[in-house]
Amino acid sequence: MAININDGLWGCNKPIVIPYGQTSSGKTTALVRLIKYLQDNDYSYNLCNTFHRHYYPDVNIDQIQSFFTKQLTRPINEIEGNADAFLCNINKENEPICRFLESPGENLFALQGAAENDIYRDGGIMIEDEFQYLLDIINNRQYKKIWVFLMDPGFTQDLKREKPAYIARIKQIAKTLGPNDNVIFLVNKYDKVTKGFAPIIEEEGLKGYINQLYDGILDMEPFTSKTIRWWWPFSEKIIEHFKIVPFCSYDKIIQATGTDGKRLPTQYDYSDKSFPQNLWNTIKDAIMNKF
Repeated sequence: MAININDGLWGCNKPIVIPYGQTSSGKTTALVRLIKYLQDNDYSYNLCNTFHRHYYPDVNIDQIQSFFTKQLTRPINEIEGNADAFLCNINKENEPICRFLESPGENLFALQGAAENDIYRDGGIMIEDEFQYLLDIINNRQYKKIWVFLMDPGFTQDLKREKPAYIARIKQIAKTLGPNDNVIFLVNKYDKVTKGFAPIIEEEGLKGYINQLYDGILDMEPFTSKTIRWWWPFSEKIIEHFKIVPFCSYDKIIQATGTDGKRLPTQYDYSDKSFPQNLWNTIKDAIMNKF
């Protein structure tokens, strides 16, 4: 039996943010970067123990907490992929703001056979029972969901054969959107994007970049809709139902040279705070129904 969001078992009925992308697309690294920014601005986080008691009664939440805490102390470019699903609550002055669903990419998006299989049963997912939590979260209309689709330049370069599958999955998710749900397209690894796709971005902007690499997906319903103006001038009005956010988790530090004259290994540091700040502000706008 699924958890009812309003029975208090989840700890709150705040919106749930669902980062969505293939394995190794950078979801966990992006979440770590965002949480580090939030911690610097007097937010806190905690993992939802009830989630695990309900869906994974044999899972030790302390082990997952220990793993995630370790990720927050690792070099930002060495974040390990997450093997467990959990809910991460974001709090301000002990008041819950929203929750992030952290889940392995292969749970959210199994590349194998993705083009042939629906992601959702009736809307409805073709997944094993161990992923029941995902069905319950998606099919529950009692609370807002904020989908964050990762648009990864490495994905379309290295896994071109799977690009149609990813586009098909996003279209299927679009069918499950409720009237209060929101969509953010996260242009991840923005430093690579600006180098590899600079001509597209300069000419068409980030929307043009996404549309070129993902077959015009932003011009499709329900992400974009058209209405007819019945006053002068008579024309169609384009309404966009999404936000595009550039994001970068870390930056290279200039390589140093050792006393022996040999170049030391490249080091990395957290990206400029403007990236997580922009993402967080967009999520807050979504929470407040500002788009």
